[in-house]
Amino acid sequence: MYGGWRLLESHEKIKSIAKDEMVMLYKIVLKLSHPNIFHSVSIENEAYESQKEFFDEYQKITPYALAQASHEKLPFALTLHFFTKESLPAELQGDLKALEKSPYVYKQIPFHITLLGKVGEDGYLFIQKEARNLESLLRVIRDRVWEMGFILCMTLGALLFAYYEAWTYHRKKESMEAEYLYLEEDAKKLAFVDTLTGVASRLKLSQSLDDLIENAKRFSQPFSLILCDLDHFKRINDTYGHDYGDEVLQSVAKVLEHNLRKSDIIARWGGEEFILLLPMAHLKSAIKTADKLRRSICVSSSDTLAYVTCSFGVVEYQIGEDTQRLFKRVDTLLYEAKKAGRNCIKYEKKG
Repeated sequence: MYGGWRLLESHEKIKSIAKDEMVMLYKIVLKLSHPNIFHSVSIENEAYESQKEFFDEYQKITPYALAQASHEKLPFALTLHFFTKESLPAELQGDLKALEKSPYVYKQIPFHITLLGKVGEDGYLFIQKEARNLESLLRVIRDRVWEMGFILCMTLGALLFAYYEAWTYHRKKESMEAEYLYLEEDAKKLAFVDTLTGVASRLKLSQSLDDLIENAKRFSQPFSLILCDLDHFKRINDTYGHDYGDEVLQSVAKVLEHNLRKSDIIARWGGEEFILLLPMAHLKSAIKTADKLRRSICVSSSDTLAYVTCSFGVVEYQIGEDTQRLFKRVDTLLYEAKKAGRNCIKYEKKG
């Protein structure tokens, strides 16, 4: 932009210099005591030396002449004509109105610059100078300005396109990130939630159990584990169908959730088995919870579904044991509950 502005400034400055030179030529002629010597005389390069007085004055102000080369031909042609009002050509008659307000009229036409000015009471001086080089220079400058303007527009267009592409990319990226988070949440739900019953999955249970074991080791925080198994579930499926069996599982899961604390964790362990983790609960408290759950399942199932009972194994975590040992203990207790006739609770008696 700065370069284009400088070129435009140079363009106007060159035009101004050309005009100033023509005005100075006009003023030089006014200084001469006998301007009529230029009447209808064309002063060409070789004619300058015969008009020494004019040449001397002109050489003082023109940048094209060199003092040490006054004997050489100057690299341009200049024409001066003196007219009276009667001899003024028809093509210049239109400038008379302008001369009423100004002493001269300056024009720039293709390949020439002209000036028509007043001389004395009833005379006019017409100066015409060839300006091919000037016109070519101005045309080059105009072309460069257009080229720079075109380059500027293309650059701005490229920048706007790049900005639009970056904006589009970021929008797509944000959309994809949002979609990824949404899919990630869905994946977590699928991984951590049992799709049939809506309780936690085995993966979620495993993570929660690891956290409880860590807290028990570091802070001696107790927790208990309950393994719940529906009695004769295969018979329910065989008698009423698997869809009905799914309804039974969903109903039992709701009863378990309704009768547990918010801090407790319930997960589906197998086909008809549920694991319950009770943080900050000793064995005695866990046994009471299991009995409450057993009775609630019996009441609920008799109202809406076929009579359903559950067997329970209850253990309290022992510091230092691993998950395999913990599950083996509770599974053994559940097996004892099944052998004892089902619909009961078995737990380890502390000595």
